[in-house]
Amino acid sequence: MLLGWQSHIGKYLHKCDSCAEEFNGRKNQLYCTNTCRARCNNELASTRRKEKHSLTNPYLRNIEIIKEQMQGVDEEVISVSIETLRLKGFARKAPNNRIRLHGDLWFKIGPYAFRTIEGSKEIELTKVDDDD
Repeated sequence: MLLGWQSHIGKYLHKCDSCAEEFNGRKNQLYCTNTCRARCNNELASTRRKEKHSLTNPYLRNIEIIKEQMQGVDEEVISVSIETLRLKGFARKAPNNRIRLHGDLWFKIGPYAFRTIEGSKEIELTKVDDDD
């Protein structure tokens, strides 16, 4: 944080964004040392990594759950209870893509697609090819 100009030494007085110590430096300087700069950059990278993992982990877990439910069935559509999937940790709101499959709206996740059966507590699962 910039505190002010010190005319007697020709530098700006700052408060370090990391350790809160006062130091003299350029107008755009944020940190007192390279150690403080590295600490802040590492914390920022860690936060971004955690955000990324919070999206990818449920996505990958959902793929594994669907794969387990499909048990090698490649050419069919199977129905599974929503509750069964939830108990295994299926996250309905995990990232997925919307696709049209045989004229209907499905949610694609990895090599699989799923959709909720209207008026039922079941989900249909199928394996899809990239060219579908």
